[in-house]
Amino acid sequence: MFFGNRRTKIIERNDLWYLETQSGYEGPFDTRSEAKQYQSLQQRAEMARVEFAGIEDSLYKT
Repeated sequence: MFFGNRRTKIIERNDLWYLETQSGYEGPFDTRSEAKQYQSLQQRAEMARVEFAGIEDSLYKT
């Protein structure tokens, strides 16, 4: 699997929609719109974790 800048791809299988990720598949979703919304939420959660990781390091420095 090659993902480039995006870590997930939206794909359709048997009239259902899935997110193909580096570790497998997420879904199924009834519509492409639902899959895209889930993808957006997943990306936001990942960005929040990255920012939080930087804050955590500064909490332990005294």
